[in-house]
Amino acid sequence: MTLRAPLTLAGAALIGLVVAACNTSGRETAAAPAAAANPYSAAGAPQFSAGEYGGGACGQPIADFRNLIERDNVTGFVGPSVYKQILPEIERAGAACRGGQSAQAIAILNATKSRHGYRQ
Repeated sequence: MTLRAPLTLAGAALIGLVVAACNTSGRETAAAPAAAANPYSAAGAPQFSAGEYGGGACGQPIADFRNLIERDNVTGFVGPSVYKQILPEIERAGAACRGGQSAQAIAILNATKSRHGYRQ
């Protein structure tokens, strides 16, 4: 009788571990694609890559900021008038980057961020 109680307790603990392991692995698998996704993306927002801005040292920061602005526009965080002001500024930074003027492109990008309240 005393031997049976520890075995029953051990069996219940084993079942609990198996059930917990099944629940945990399902959540991790579902969360993995979200973690790998672009942090600056939102449903319905276009995505831009560094290559669209000439690559180099300035292409990725410009693409990241453009993706952030697109997300902010889709989610309503930035108003339509501000969105229309920011786009030409980003394009100016992109043109400088495509022209091989990385320092100027980053300076334009930083000025745009500062002017509109985004961190640099």
